[in-house]
Amino acid sequence: MGIPELILAIVGLVGKAIPPLKRWLERRNGEYAVWKSELTHWAGRPRSISGRFLGREAELKKITNSFERLNVVVLSGGPGIGKSQLAAEYAKKSTRKGFWTPGGETPAQTLISLAPHLGIERGERSDDELLVQTRRRLQALPAKTLWVIDNLSDLDLLNTLLNETEKISILVTSKDGRAVIPEGVEYIPIGVLGPEPAVRLLCRSGHHNLEDSVFFEIVEEVGRLPRAVEALAVQLDSPGETPGRLLEELRAAPDRLELEIFRKQTPGLQIPQTDSLFNALRGPVDALTDDIKEPLAPLGYTADAPIPILLAKALTGLTGGGLINFLKECSSKSVLSADRDQIALHSLTTAVIAATNPNGSLQTALARAASRLGAISESRNFVPAEEMNHYEHMLSWASPLLDQEDEVIRAFSNNLANAYDSAGRFEEAATIHQENLEVRQRVLGPEHPDTLTSRNNLASAYDSAGRFEEAATIHQENLEVRQRVLGPNHPNTLNSRNNLASAYNSAGRFEEAATLHQENLEVRQRVLGPEHPDTLTSRNNLANAYDSAGRFEEAATIHQENLEVRQRVLGPNHPNTLNSRNNLAEAYRALGRDADANALFKQD
Repeated sequence: MGIPELILAIVGLVGKAIPPLKRWLERRNGEYAVWKSELTHWAGRPRSISGRFLGREAELKKITNSFERLNVVVLSGGPGIGKSQLAAEYAKKSTRKGFWTPGGETPAQTLISLAPHLGIERGERSDDELLVQTRRRLQALPAKTLWVIDNLSDLDLLNTLLNETEKISILVTSKDGRAVIPEGVEYIPIGVLGPEPAVRLLCRSGHHNLEDSVFFEIVEEVGRLPRAVEALAVQLDSPGETPGRLLEELRAAPDRLELEIFRKQTPGLQIPQTDSLFNALRGPVDALTDDIKEPLAPLGYTADAPIPILLAKALTGLTGGGLINFLKECSSKSVLSADRDQIALHSLTTAVIAATNPNGSLQTALARAASRLGAISESRNFVPAEEMNHYEHMLSWASPLLDQEDEVIRAFSNNLANAYDSAGRFEEAATIHQENLEVRQRVLGPEHPDTLTSRNNLASAYDSAGRFEEAATIHQENLEVRQRVLGPNHPNTLNSRNNLASAYNSAGRFEEAATLHQENLEVRQRVLGPEHPDTLTSRNNLANAYDSAGRFEEAATIHQENLEVRQRVLGPNHPNTLNSRNNLAEAYRALGRDADANALFKQD
């Protein structure tokens, strides 16, 4: 073989090798090259305040040096100390591509919060499916990627999270003050500002004499806590305010009841001047007009995490220009920060809002949250994971403060339980439905429609949790009441009979399930007609019950009837028609009629 022929052969071999090699690399890297355009870098990260970020030069340098040796750094400190802003300033300064997400109560919650940033939409995916997709993409990210986990409640979660990542860098902020953390993690405690940086932050507008001792007195009055000093800077620049008057306002005795509520929401605050701190933080909130304070009030019961904009709209009751004006006014007073997808309130500010809210604000928040949950349920979507912790926090607020017989809390907790059920958290759903049932039985009586609804919800939660016999017992109770009160043909009675049949089927009591579905079918054929959608559903349920009971010939006959009606009424390509065709094919398979089954599958 000559030299030209050899070169051509090598080129040919290389050409054949490149496509398989490319496919192998894509598989090995989680097909990063395919989906990297879907990444959303730094969505939700607090805005950099650059020139106004003072007194943290040493901490910024330490973070930089730590990441030269390690992949994980933890910033730890109490509320208001400036951990999140420090993380945001480092992320901005580092110029790395990365992601900003809130810490969850579990490693799974924390990972799932990363999913939308990685281009993974929830859609119909369960939490487990989201986790699989998130892990795959997380492990394929480039080594220089930075993931900031803001406000991780428990540093013990780090052990699990570190097993989910390999080469990327992780920067964690946490109030968890323990010093014992996993090996290979840099732990950096964050303290209050020094006197001079605190005064510079207070006098950030540049209109004041920084040598005036009154400014040092002001910052010492709030323990040089960055969040409090920022709030005071807003007040100091307000019209008519003077340093002397501001110091007097800080030292004034606050309302004891409001202060007590504030203290309960800020446990472990290591600052002796709590009175002055409360006065400092409430100043910007008090400066808002009444038409801004009213929609702000429900946000005082949210969790210490970013609030998705759709939830913010629901809780404030604002949309369009009204919401834009609200966000503008609150941002101008440093009450909150906002971007396109979420808003953020500092935990101390949230506590102040709750402490100073007028009576009825909590009920308003619960009612609006219940409406939001109900709308999500009606649309058959999952409640976003980033919203769930806010609803849970509201419930923790309401449980000790409101009468458990208040229908507002009952409606809210019922919708939250339904959200738990959709998310696969069946035992938690059952617990809430059980509480609701006990209250409604006591207040409304055992046969009230709302009581029957609560009993049905509890039974459905038991069924989803695999507690089939308990579910069947409760559905049986509901059916007996509805047959007696509403009659055997009422839609709610039919619904109870269907639910009991489903519970029987889950429990393996197939013949009893078939009997109930047969009763429902006879009623619906007589009342609604043989081609009504509800009649077709009952006929489908009966056929499935026969199939479970091993009565395959009867199942096939009924599925054939349903298929003929649906093809005629709905058309051959309607989803319900396709479902009937699939069910009939499965029945044929059970009978060993594979040729007939395959013919139906080919039609799909």
